[in-house]
Amino acid sequence: MLESTKNIRSQQPFTSGFCIIFKLHLLLFICASFFLLHSLAYATELKEEKRVLILFPNQSDLPAYPMVEKGIKSRLAAGKEFHITYYIEFMDWYRNADQTHRQLLHDLYHHKFSKHKIDLVVACFATSLNFVTEYREKLFPQASIVFSGVPQAQIEGLTLNPMVTGVLADVDYAGLLETALKIHPQTQHVVIVNGASRHDLFFEKEIRKALAPHSERLDLIY
Repeated sequence: MLESTKNIRSQQPFTSGFCIIFKLHLLLFICASFFLLHSLAYATELKEEKRVLILFPNQSDLPAYPMVEKGIKSRLAAGKEFHITYYIEFMDWYRNADQTHRQLLHDLYHHKFSKHKIDLVVACFATSLNFVTEYREKLFPQASIVFSGVPQAQIEGLTLNPMVTGVLADVDYAGLLETALKIHPQTQHVVIVNGASRHDLFFEKEIRKALAPHSERLDLIY
């Protein structure tokens, strides 16, 4: 009995030391695994950066622009392979439609984006596309160009680079009127409310052309 007790007591220091060593190795293994997984997760988060310039032709406080910007970003966010850095520029062109302002915009963008190479320019509406088309080789020589909100009639005179694509903004004005007349068949007077800028007057010309066949039976008020 005494011999057995002696053997048990002599084994206790060995067992206790083994447990300490095992726990220490287990702790080191857990720490190493944590840092390894963290490093792998960090590595997967590192994506190639792409710089996207969204170019608006007017001042920044127009209500439509935030909605357009949100729509563009939501679609680009659907792709997971790149980290996208956005640059948003407002040309304020309609209030400063002269060559001096155009040259100043060129100089400003050259100063800003010669340091930050742009990969994609989203040109919103015809004025932005005209500007980008004119100065692409000087300002954005390697960038792809995507335009939006540009009618067919405003793009026909442009010489577009193969790196340019976009969505036309052709509106079926006659179809809109015919739909309204189906809802309100007794209509006699139709009021078309428009702005006074060159951009607005261009659209008014297109609307007048589209609605001309209805002018004999409807009172069209512009």
